[in-house]
Amino acid sequence: MTDDATSDAALDGDATEVTPDPSDAPVEDDATDATHDATHDGVRDGTTDAISGYTPTDSPICQGGVVWKPTSSRIEIRAFNFWSGVSGYLQDRQRLTAAQLAALDGLCIIPTPTNRLADGMTYRIIVSDDDGTQTSYRASQGNFLEGNEGLPTIDINTLDPFLATFKCLFSRAPSQPPPPVDGGPPWTRAPEMGTDSGCLNGVDVRQGCVPSWVKVKVDTPRQHRIDVFECTGSVPALKLFSPDGTTELAASNPAPSSLCPYIAYNFDPAGTYLMSIERPTGTACDAGFVGNPDLYLRFQP
Repeated sequence: MTDDATSDAALDGDATEVTPDPSDAPVEDDATDATHDATHDGVRDGTTDAISGYTPTDSPICQGGVVWKPTSSRIEIRAFNFWSGVSGYLQDRQRLTAAQLAALDGLCIIPTPTNRLADGMTYRIIVSDDDGTQTSYRASQGNFLEGNEGLPTIDINTLDPFLATFKCLFSRAPSQPPPPVDGGPPWTRAPEMGTDSGCLNGVDVRQGCVPSWVKVKVDTPRQHRIDVFECTGSVPALKLFSPDGTTELAASNPAPSSLCPYIAYNFDPAGTYLMSIERPTGTACDAGFVGNPDLYLRFQP
């Protein structure tokens, strides 16, 4: 799949039945788990779920064919939830671990669910093949019918083992910019982005306002690259700072229309660095979010 083949708007699926008040959104301390509350109580007892209308089993029957085949070359997952925002994962077969490959072998297609759950976590899964073909699937929290309707449904219980193999940042948990602590620096509560090379870390960035911040934990002291994935609209600027936030180490250059901004830097020593993300000015801060505030950051070893 090309970098710009999937728009953020397509990931949300159809409109949810109830639009919640954003002021009621819970405050979450741990926002990096891409499975994000996608637990499913009682899904293995063999009884029909009166809410979702799906009857799970200990060994679900794959009714729509095999999802992950010997010729499958790439897996892409986009997650969306009203409260958490967007996150994703994109990895070629040769870079997947043995545990990830085993988890993908267990993906199972089930009948299309009949009932809905407003604002549950939804997933769009795209499997690429060696011959260049792509097949799209959907999954959702609790196996409800929400998001990406019209696609074959993967049993969320067979997707969960793969989701558990990585932790990538969600764009709205916590909100950006993170609130300072007792008047401290703006990065005090900045979330930590996932450094798995497959992570598409979601970040909310305000138009023309104070920067958003993320922490970058580097375990191996050498050159790494951090880039914006699928840049659209106003191109954000990236700045890398020392762990104490006092020294700017690198900044992204203005990118041509064919290239998203990125930073390549020799991270030495290892440690937790800071990065700011800011869109160009031009809109008053009190105008709030303009256009699409979500973008994805990738860490490339």
